[in-house]
Amino acid sequence: MESEWTLLSFRTVGGQGWVSFYGTKHYFWTTKQRCPFGFGQVIWDFLRAFSLRKCKKPLNKDFLEKYFLENQDNPYGIQNIMSLLHRGVEVTTATQFPPLFLPQLTGSDRKVAIERMVKLARKADSIFSSHRHGGVSAAIRKYDRSQFSHVAIYLGDGEVADIGPRGGEINSLYDSDDSTHFALYTLKADVSDESRQAIVKSARDGISRGISFNYWGIFLMFLRNRFKLPVMRDVPSVADMLFSNSFELVSYL
Repeated sequence: MESEWTLLSFRTVGGQGWVSFYGTKHYFWTTKQRCPFGFGQVIWDFLRAFSLRKCKKPLNKDFLEKYFLENQDNPYGIQNIMSLLHRGVEVTTATQFPPLFLPQLTGSDRKVAIERMVKLARKADSIFSSHRHGGVSAAIRKYDRSQFSHVAIYLGDGEVADIGPRGGEINSLYDSDDSTHFALYTLKADVSDESRQAIVKSARDGISRGISFNYWGIFLMFLRNRFKLPVMRDVPSVADMLFSNSFELVSYL
């Protein structure tokens, strides 16, 4: 392990990008489409705020090499590692991200993929999602700098507690639009069955009471992320949750 790495370069050219670190191999990621919304700005913000020369913790090169190998097609993996280093965390584990660009499954193929996800899911797990063609989803991902725009609580039997523009709803994964991309995450911390049941009950109760979509909260998060205003500091966005290093990727489609 070494405590002094220097970020030599970050470049994106024609849908391909790479990050080079002094003292180790180059870690490559490639995409079939253009770089995600605002990702270059994320890297620039990081470089202005933090120098890898001043990393407080030794860097586990073996782990990072394995991590980037498994996240080659997803630059959010780079963002995640940089965020952890910025916070002074000793990086020996890190949240994984699904491939950035997946083929769209339809018909029986999508049903099989959802069935596989349902078999692996536990009550109170988190289902992160984005819509390939949704304007609202795209706007949230752009300004939150996240692969996903939404997160729902898994209730069991293929159902999730969802809060969207129509308010709180219980929806079935099997009824989802073919253009919806899902990723199943579970908490790394051990959560008892009793706690999971309590989370599910709270979600169902909230929907029964008629919980509504918080448009004002979304707007305040936009102001916080876009203009760095001191609002909604105690409310995590979708990106905040993913980059908290609290989740483990289980399945995706």
